[in-house]
Amino acid sequence: MISRILSLAGTAAVLGALLSTATPVHLGAVDRAGFPIPCGNGFHPGFEVAQEQDRLNFEQHTSGGPLFVTSNYVEQCQSILSDRQSTALPVGAAGGVALIAAVALRRYRRVHSERHPAVAPVLMPSIIREGALL
Repeated sequence: MISRILSLAGTAAVLGALLSTATPVHLGAVDRAGFPIPCGNGFHPGFEVAQEQDRLNFEQHTSGGPLFVTSNYVEQCQSILSDRQSTALPVGAAGGVALIAAVALRRYRRVHSERHPAVAPVLMPSIIREGALL
């Protein structure tokens, strides 16, 4: 029973870590067209749109003055992806350890059950009470 719980928890942790890393990340800020700025995912970061928006904001700041603020969308994307990866890695590793422990526990129990086979229960003869007729 414990090995099943360990394997279920380990599988859930590994799959959750993989799924959270594979999920696309967007910034709360929007680009010129009004769409959220994409950052890619944990496996394939993509900072092209963020770099373009940073460049456009810098050009507006240099040509328009202090009314236009420069942005750092690339750094924000890197920070978000780094946080997601630093959370998913320990969860996935713990899930992997739980799966290894479940497999080891199953093998340990299998080896010890072969050495000490279960004893079949002894059936007792039924007790007959003579003269106990009602």
